[in-house]
Amino acid sequence: MFFGAFTVFLLAGWPNRDTVEIVSALVFPLLGLLYVPLAVLAALSARGRLRAAWLTFAIGLSTWALGDVVSGYYAVILGREPFPSWADAGYLAYIPIVVTALVLFPSTRSWRDQGRMVLDGLILAGSIFVIAWLAVMRTAWHSGGTSGPAFAISLAYPAGDVLIVTVCILVLLRVPPGLRFPLILLLAGLVAATVADSVWAYLWNSAGHAVGSLPNILYAASVILIIVALVAAQHAEPGPATAARPPGLFALWLPLVPLAAAAVFMARTPPNVVIETPVAATGVLIVMATLIRQLLEAAESVRRERHIRVLADQLAADLDSAANYVASILPGDLTGPVEVSSRYLPARAVGGDSFGYTWVDDDHLIVYLIDASGHGVEPALLSVSVHNLLRSGSLPTPTLLEPDRVLAELNDRFSMESHHDHYFTMWYGVYRLSTGQLRYASAGHPPALALTVVDGTVDTTPLSGAAMPVGMFADAEFTVETYAVPAGARILLYSDGVLGDPPQMAEFVALCEEFAAGPSNSLDSLTPRLPVGDDGEGDDCSVVQLTFVG
Repeated sequence: MFFGAFTVFLLAGWPNRDTVEIVSALVFPLLGLLYVPLAVLAALSARGRLRAAWLTFAIGLSTWALGDVVSGYYAVILGREPFPSWADAGYLAYIPIVVTALVLFPSTRSWRDQGRMVLDGLILAGSIFVIAWLAVMRTAWHSGGTSGPAFAISLAYPAGDVLIVTVCILVLLRVPPGLRFPLILLLAGLVAATVADSVWAYLWNSAGHAVGSLPNILYAASVILIIVALVAAQHAEPGPATAARPPGLFALWLPLVPLAAAAVFMARTPPNVVIETPVAATGVLIVMATLIRQLLEAAESVRRERHIRVLADQLAADLDSAANYVASILPGDLTGPVEVSSRYLPARAVGGDSFGYTWVDDDHLIVYLIDASGHGVEPALLSVSVHNLLRSGSLPTPTLLEPDRVLAELNDRFSMESHHDHYFTMWYGVYRLSTGQLRYASAGHPPALALTVVDGTVDTTPLSGAAMPVGMFADAEFTVETYAVPAGARILLYSDGVLGDPPQMAEFVALCEEFAAGPSNSLDSLTPRLPVGDDGEGDDCSVVQLTFVG
């Protein structure tokens, strides 16, 4: 509201230009009584380096407010403001102090990143300087008719603004997220002041100090934005410092945007202007900074690649260790009235499959196969946890002998909600030697295959169940089926990875029948034909074979 009313007042020029100049000369010092205390309050609400930054910024604003007071004294009391004057001392002192304040804002960047940011600053500042020179400063350079100090100060304002805006942009890219909103507002205010200074310098040198109302409108917008930024800073939470991440695409491309704009300005400028000392010298500086920046980026890329290789080697070693652990807790072959053999073929170093088989007593053999959803470490941890629970004796023997009770117990302990939305399928069976009966239950698992050879013909019986996977639903029910095992039969348990993608059940059954009819009962003749991917793209494959000697 204030900004709108002030803008209308300036543009209307009512009741006359002298009154407008006097009011303007009084408004800006009065605003200083607002933004300087707000900067002090922002410093008091912060701690550590952030407090030092806001306190230094308050000092810089104080020098600017002091310049406004002196400028108002000249305009109101003396009726005329000379140029240069003591007001310019306050305005120019503001520049290095504010730059120092911006550099003090907290950052988590390393010295390598700081070095790259310095080069980015040179590229940004040089590019903006070239644009400002060709658009504004060159006019002041060639206008003549001014004293040496007046000419130097008229150039110092836009040059200092280039430095402030450049540093502010670079600081904005590296501060903690909680400080970005106040700094965005602050940057907007500083940009408005930069445009105001550039307009003032251009109009002063081209119109003999009759600069009009536009710079004052922009200065008012700058002050309002800075005041809002200071209010927001009192409520900002920087958050804990985190490790610096590699620069994003925005940070990498940012210096190239003004560089491209400067190149366009130079392309549209006559050659005799481009080779003038300020443009040529700045161009050389930009080229050198860009080359050094690219060398640093290349060196950083090499360093990062080496670091990634070290991490990859460490990860591979850890995964190999995990794979060795999983292999160590899986059972070996069993001999006796029921011969059991198995193969574990994870798609990656570790997989979501596990299995177990053991004689609970002289009459009962339990066997199971687990296939956790997903691939990699998390499913492997879930699968191993279930396997360790079953083999550790945590469940009483009467429970282990009841397949439906085992699945129900696991369903209660391993819900998806408590295991990152992972579930697992499972086939669980209990074979009683004295009766030749196999009691089993399946939780969403592919059916086991009972293979019997009669007169050279393989008879296949699927041993399946209709229950949902374990952990998916809290009220899931599991049922028990019974199969009378013929003498000499084979039963194959497997994970769904052996079926391929998409699953080809008929082809797998045909492969198993071919295997059962062959002279060898070793799984080594079956597993080479399973769809196990060496590149980690396939699914985990596990196979358990029970041969009932009879």
